[in-house]
Amino acid sequence: MNVVLFNIERQLDDPLMYSVTVSFDDSPPVKYQASYDDSDSRARFCNVEPDLFMELSNLAHKRFGDCTIYQMELMSIIGAFAADDLDLTLPAQLGTTQYCWSKPTHLKILPNKLSYWFTMIKWRLGIGRPKLNDVTGTENAG
Repeated sequence: MNVVLFNIERQLDDPLMYSVTVSFDDSPPVKYQASYDDSDSRARFCNVEPDLFMELSNLAHKRFGDCTIYQMELMSIIGAFAADDLDLTLPAQLGTTQYCWSKPTHLKILPNKLSYWFTMIKWRLGIGRPKLNDVTGTENAG
């Protein structure tokens, strides 16, 4: 379950858009679109294509029990590239770079995995299960 970042390129027609080339495991590299905006001093915005976002979430959850590790690292890498401050040799494996804000260790992974399995067991027993539909058939919310 390796995520490798191969290339980042700035779009010529839009300075806020970037092409990010990423591969998952042994699959060939795929080019995704991302945007980065740090014009507001209070927040940074980084949007990536939904396919890339969900693939990063799924792999990080399977591996570390935390869905945000790869996403936050990719956002930091794109932000450094946008500021022309990227000191990373590409290709780079996500989860191992200096931009990874929370490097996973066994002490961080174990509580995440235990919490996940404990929640799944509780839901299967019917304890604390989220209600999907609170509106009955005769009550209409419109």
